[in-house]
Formats: sequence, C-alpha cells, structure tokens
Amino acid sequence: QYGVPQKRRRVILLGVRQDLSLSQMSLEKCLEEISTESVIGNLPPLRSGRSKGHDSSDSWIEAIRENVSDELLNSTKNKKVAERLRLIRDRSKTNLTRGSSFIEGDYSNLSCGIKLRKWLVDSNLHGVIQHESRGHMDSDLARYLYQSCYGELTGKSPKLADFPMQLLPNHVNARIKDSKGNIIAGHHFQDRFKVQLANAPSNTIVSHISKDGHYFIHYDPIQCRSLTVREAARIQTFPDNYFFEGNRTEQYRQVGNAVPPFLAVQLANTVSLLMQSLFSSTKNDGGEGH
Repeated sequence: QYGVPQKRRRVILLGVRQDLSLSQMSLEKCLEEISTESVIGNLPPLRSGRSKGHDSSDSWIEAIRENVSDELLNSTKNKKVAERLRLIRDRSKTNLTRGSSFIEGDYSNLSCGIKLRKWLVDSNLHGVIQHESRGHMDSDLARYLYQSCYGELTGKSPKLADFPMQLLPNHVNARIKDSKGNIIAGHHFQDRFKVQLANAPSNTIVSHISKDGHYFIHYDPIQCRSLTVREAARIQTFPDNYFFEGNRTEQYRQVGNAVPPFLAVQLANTVSLLMQSLFSSTKNDGGEGH
C-alpha cells in the first residue's frame, strides 16, 4: 500500500498527545502495487550453483537434466508445466554466470514508480553490487525449477500437495501414506518452497532467507535459483549503493532483519511534519519548544 514491493502485514501506531491539538496525518497510499519484477527484472540473469560436487555451467545443466526425469515429467499433472520443464531440462548449454560482487553496466531502468526508482538508483555506481547466486543441492534444483515453471504458467506458487511425488522432500512431515498406502504430501509445511511471482509483490523478506532460499525462489525458470542479496535488498527497498558487510549469510540476515527503508523514510517524514507543526504552534503561542 505504500510503495514497497512486498506483502508485509504490519500495523504501525503513531501516538500523539491529545492536548497538543495537532491534526492527524496519514501516509499517502500508492495507487498501484509494486511488483517483484519491476524492481529486480533489469538485473543481470544468473544461474544458481551446485552446493555439492563440481560446479560449472555444464555440470549445472547436467544436474538439472538428471533430476528432472521422464518419470517426473510424466507424473506432472499440469501438462503445460511438464512441457516447460522439458524444454528447460533439454538445454544443451547456458551462457549464464553466477554473478559477482560488482557487475558493470547500467541497471537504472526500473519499471517501478518514479519515487521508488529515484530512491533505489545511484547513477554513480555504473553497475550493481552484491549480485551473486547461491549454490543449491541438485535435488532442490528440480524443485526450484518446478516452482518457477508452475508460477510462470498458473500465476500462483504451488504447495507441496501440487508437487509430483518425486519432488517431495525426504522428510517425515513431507511424505505420508494415504489409506491405500500411497505416498502423498503431508499436511504440514505446505509452503516449504515458494516462488516469488513476477507480476505481484513479494512475500515478506525475513531473516530466514539467510538459512536457505526455499521461500524466495526467483520467478524466472531459466535461472533456476533463489534471490541474490541485491535482489532481496531491492525488494526490501535498500538503495543500490547500500553495501552489506560480512559474508553472504550475514548480508542476507541484515536484509531480512530490516524495516524497508522506503517505508521508514515515509514514517520519518510524517513525524517530522508533526514536530514542525508542534514547534510552529508553540512559537506562535509565545512558548518555548521542547
């Protein structure tokens, strides 16, 4: 509602003493929601890495091919999703890299609102910082790919119950048996994996992003990965010139623990106006400001 590309359900109360007789002030609501793609869609596309074993473009392609089996495709109920999975699986190569701490280029052409664009962009950078992909387990590559294909074609993030049996995590709460002894998805942790849809605001960026990227899967199936620090930072409305210290886990934690700066500055402006009004009225009454 206030220009942040996230669905953050928060109530913020600002109390003002009644005897001050100040007029009430509210934040100005945005006319349109800010989508995830509008703030991260212009960043360089990246491939994910492999957290175990040799990592290269060829080995990454091969890992996806091995984990997206014909059996998985045949058991995928949505045939359009299955076909999309097949097309991506059967790529012979990729030109995508894993990014770096600085990528030179012009990444200022955001399609979000003017105010947010001015807040995020710094033309003096001549590039983007801290845009590097994570490594994932080979089995999770197939889950990420399924999530992003499903989201791209249906406009929603699939729950575990929508997964083919082959993609269910090997976890006691994820795999249970029905009355006929068939393996089905458990009732708990249905949102264990979640893709962030391109044309909608993201789910709330939280500190758990520092542990794994399961809940923050990129909407582009070609990239098959979770969000980078810079993508999470943009969704959290950190300006592009904000540098996060520490290792990558610590950087994710800083992003996830923050209040969106673009919202914070709107709140600060409201408090500033209230205080200016108070000082002005006190001065006119011949008193002293406190």
